[in-house]
Amino acid sequence: MNWGKLLKFNAACYVVIMLLSVSNRIVASGIDKSIPGCKTINQENYDNLKATKTSKVFSYQASVDGLTLLRLDYKNGTKGVVTVMEHQSNDILFQKSFDKDLQFIAKGGCDYVISWAFKSEDAIVDWSIQHEQVLGLMPSSPVEVTTGVHSVSYSDQADKWFLFSAPKDGVVNVTTAGLTNENTCMFVYKVSSDVIIASSNSSDGTLQADADLEVKSGQEYLIKWSCAFTNKRHDWRVSYK
Repeated sequence: MNWGKLLKFNAACYVVIMLLSVSNRIVASGIDKSIPGCKTINQENYDNLKATKTSKVFSYQASVDGLTLLRLDYKNGTKGVVTVMEHQSNDILFQKSFDKDLQFIAKGGCDYVISWAFKSEDAIVDWSIQHEQVLGLMPSSPVEVTTGVHSVSYSDQADKWFLFSAPKDGVVNVTTAGLTNENTCMFVYKVSSDVIIASSNSSDGTLQADADLEVKSGQEYLIKWSCAFTNKRHDWRVSYK
């Protein structure tokens, strides 16, 4: 066996794997809220914002978990692209042409950089920010539920988070069986350890999520319903067996 060739082959495979893993994560570069000309947006000045060729980078901090709307108040046919990124991680949330209002899920306390790029030198966009607290968009602000039937909607194409506090010891069933024809997918986490303790996206030959889990009185459990296979609404149930 030619060990030299084998080592070179393994090294090449490692480089390819690393490049592929990096390419799956879009990272912004060259946008920093500390750069000269970057304007900080406070809650007091969410309205009457103006983006121009010389004033185009803004930083914004969401007050609570929820949805942030970039409302285009006036653009007079101006064309270009707006980029929104999370400042701490430099991850790009989206990069879209601003032909309509845009929204993104924002985590409370996180800084976001909003950068406008125009096609013409004299371009002007009057815009404003609207931020609304919405529970269930993040594990840090889930919707609290008890036993019974609940509803979940993915109209915003986002996963939904719920919090169940066990009132007693026992076995709890979390399911969509018999409640919908949608292809459902669910994960359950033990809040104290952030460990997945149950998951399902099929049961009894159907596309219905169904899982049993042992619970302890007073323990909290996070339930995530994934939008991976549906963008519609469906019901689901929590019950003791």
